[in-house]
Amino acid sequence: MGHAVGLINGQDWKVLRKLLDLYVNFSNSARLTPMVLERAIEHVQTLRTQTLTPTKEGGTIVNTYRAMQPYPFFTQLETFYGLLTDTQKDEVWSIGQIFLTLSTWTVEQGLTRSQVLKYMCSWDSWKLIREFDRRWRIFNRGIAKQKGQAEGDRN
Repeated sequence: MGHAVGLINGQDWKVLRKLLDLYVNFSNSARLTPMVLERAIEHVQTLRTQTLTPTKEGGTIVNTYRAMQPYPFFTQLETFYGLLTDTQKDEVWSIGQIFLTLSTWTVEQGLTRSQVLKYMCSWDSWKLIREFDRRWRIFNRGIAKQKGQAEGDRN
């Protein structure tokens, strides 16, 4: 169940850490600091209006969950994928919301032990898993194709 909600430990963590070491070591983290700060400034300057609610007293209430969630999400993605277009950001945000729904379902329902139970217990969740998987694959293939074309253009 831990894998389903993104919790990794033991040997799986060691393998993943080795794969990601190029991106998450100290020197690369230091190199990424200007980008992280730039994204923070951009994020604050473009807070979505739905996260800001005026008060009767003339102040503003900020829904911090909605206001802050996109910043680490997109900053982390752009660390690995590079700059994303607005269309790509909209798509991956939508995919991320599906993942959050599925994570909640996994924790609440637990993992089914039978192939038949997954259909009987929550057909809607099963369809959502399939949609998440399809859209996530399409998104990553699109990024890979884009990066491949950009690499070809440089050569």
